[in-house]
Amino acid sequence: MKRTLMGMLLLIVIVLAACGKPNIEGTWKGEDPYGDAITFMFFDDGTATVIDNYDDEMNMEYSINDEGNELTLTYQGEGASLGFEQKSKDVIRLTNPEDADDDPITLTKQ
Repeated sequence: MKRTLMGMLLLIVIVLAACGKPNIEGTWKGEDPYGDAITFMFFDDGTATVIDNYDDEMNMEYSINDEGNELTLTYQGEGASLGFEQKSKDVIRLTNPEDADDDPITLTKQ
């Protein structure tokens, strides 16, 4: 009985840990819908830097919703929400929820 209870508690802890928001801290690289290189650097304080293929940097804030399926980027007070999917621990996919015809951005962790 004691062993069964401990096993169930361990299973609950594992399930709850898996339900947390994705952790995307780090550097991610990919291509924008036009085929140009793009780099996202996500920091643990909720800030991010995006670097385009011209080496232009944009500093912004980011957050992921509780469901883990939407990434909001805020730049100079303007927010934009993107569809978010973590394909694996090293691959994320961003989509435009307002236009299904837009190509997704797939980023790989560096």
